[in-house]
Amino acid sequence: MLDIYISEPRVFTIQISPLNTDEKTYAITFTDITDIKLESQQYYHDATHDILTKIYNRAYYLDKITSQVEQFKRHKIAFCIILIDIDYFKVFNDKYGHIKGDEILIALSSTISKSARKSDTFARWGGEEFIILLENTTIKKAELIAENFRKLIENIELDDIEKITASFGVTQFGDKDDENSILKRADKALYEAKESGRNAVVSK
Repeated sequence: MLDIYISEPRVFTIQISPLNTDEKTYAITFTDITDIKLESQQYYHDATHDILTKIYNRAYYLDKITSQVEQFKRHKIAFCIILIDIDYFKVFNDKYGHIKGDEILIALSSTISKSARKSDTFARWGGEEFIILLENTTIKKAELIAENFRKLIENIELDDIEKITASFGVTQFGDKDDENSILKRADKALYEAKESGRNAVVSK
C-alpha cells in the first residue's frame, strides 16, 4: 500500500547564488515564510472586513469604487451602486437592546451575501447602512436586484422580532460622475424611499 504523506501548503522565498566565478555551480536557499504570509493575509482581512457582520467594510468599498471609476473611464462598462438602510433600526435597538440589534445586522448581511453575485462588492457603510457595488450592471438590472434583496430582507425571521424591512437607493454611474456624485445621488434616492413610506426601492 502506497504511503503518501500529505502536509499543509507552505510558502518559501528562493535565493539562487553562484558558488564560484564560472557561474556553473549554484547554491539554492529556501526560506519558509509561511507564518509571515499568513499573518499578512490576516492583517489584510482585518483591515478590509467589518468585525461584526464579516462582510467588507467602508475602507474596502472606497478602494473598490476608485478602481471601478478608473475602469469606467477606460472601457465605459456600466456599473451601479445600491445604498441600503434598515427601517426603524433605532426602534429595534431601543425596544430589544443592542445585542438584538446586532443580530439584525448579522442576519441581513448573511441574507444578502448569500444572494449577491460573486462580482458584487457588498460592504457595511456604517451603523445600519450598507452599500453594494454592482459591476457590469445597468440601472434596470440594479433595480431588479435591489427589489429581490428587499423581498429577501422582508422574509428574514428572528425570534422576538417583528418583520424587518429596509429602504434602497439605486443609481448608475454616468460620464460626468465621480465617487462622490454617484454616492450623493444614491443617498438622495434612499431618502426618497424612506420618505415614501420605507420598505421601498427608488432609483435616480
